Amino acid sequence: MTKSLETVEHALIALRKGKPIILVDDESRENESDFVLAAERATPETINLLASCGRGLICLALESKRVESLGLPMMAETNRSPFNTAYTISIDAKEGISTGSSVQDRARTIQVAIDPAKKGSDLITPGHVFPVKAKPGGVLERPGHTEGAVDLARLAGLNPSAVLCEILSDDGSMARGEDLKKLQARLNIPLLTIKDLIHYRLYYEKIVQPISKIPFVSQYGSFTLHTFVNSITGKRFSALIKGKVRNESLVRLHEGCMPSESFGFMGCDCASKLEFSLNSIEESGSGIFMHFHDDSQLMRHFEKKIASDHTGALSEDACRYTADAAQILKSLDIFAIRLITNDPKKCEKLSSFGIQVVERVPIPDSLNSKVSHALFGRNHPLEALSDCR
Repeated sequence: MTKSLETVEHALIALRKGKPIILVDDESRENESDFVLAAERATPETINLLASCGRGLICLALESKRVESLGLPMMAETNRSPFNTAYTISIDAKEGISTGSSVQDRARTIQVAIDPAKKGSDLITPGHVFPVKAKPGGVLERPGHTEGAVDLARLAGLNPSAVLCEILSDDGSMARGEDLKKLQARLNIPLLTIKDLIHYRLYYEKIVQPISKIPFVSQYGSFTLHTFVNSITGKRFSALIKGKVRNESLVRLHEGCMPSESFGFMGCDCASKLEFSLNSIEESGSGIFMHFHDDSQLMRHFEKKIASDHTGALSEDACRYTADAAQILKSLDIFAIRLITNDPKKCEKLSSFGIQVVERVPIPDSLNSKVSHALFGRNHPLEALSDCR
């Protein structure tokens, strides 16, 4: 089990015990950290801990269907916040509280709001607890604290709701870096990132499902064309499957290149690698060829490819479709493969999603685009496209 998966497991154990955890956002996003506490386990004592150690706004993350069943209107008709945080109007419990602001009152309001037997009529507005509505797909749809908190509570087997509190430093600024580490050590609670949680869900959950298959005869042989859909985003994927696939079958994850494959562009050899991969699968008698593409973002695709080839890093696009590929393989009950690629990083990435690469099958160097060198020269930006791994 990888470190990120272990981190999430430790967080789930803490939440079940009624302890808070620290959830860290991505640096390129809000770059903030929140306490997360399973709402089902919220007590006046734990709410007080969040208020005294976190110092930020105390919110209640709820599933969208719960917000709708309570009839809570959104705080703003037009959401102009940078990351579209979905605040509803604030709430208090209708009965069993005094002013609504004490930790006892807020704990009571939280329990009323998450109780399936309670209705919107059991709450009054405005109040002292601020509900936020999570997207149905959780962090796989929106990588925010709201979705992360609800996902964690659900994964812990608890009511899918959570108390959130932003964490501020002693000087009132957002707590980051060393301040967070000191706070985590002092409270002895888990700290994880939203990326850890995304990885955990993609590793254990089957998000991509098969929806259709048809016979497909091409110049490379006879295949079956399978279509898959991401149940959260609705995005579709295609794969050509040869014969009866099983563990250790030959697999190619191919990042589509419209200029080369459709128009014969001479600046890269993506089409040649497509041909090599399909011929290899045909000769093997069984295998899977997955084709990932986004023609609407063609130039961004070129820029990412150039960046990854110049730095040696796996591009953001490649990371994303590697996770999708692992999902497709798992839907076919395949967990070990022979991968056609020149890039060891793809093997490592697949392994992190539970797919073992038992053999890396390299694409012969003779397929590298000598034409590109002749046309553009070795230092031309387009020459980098010749290494479409």
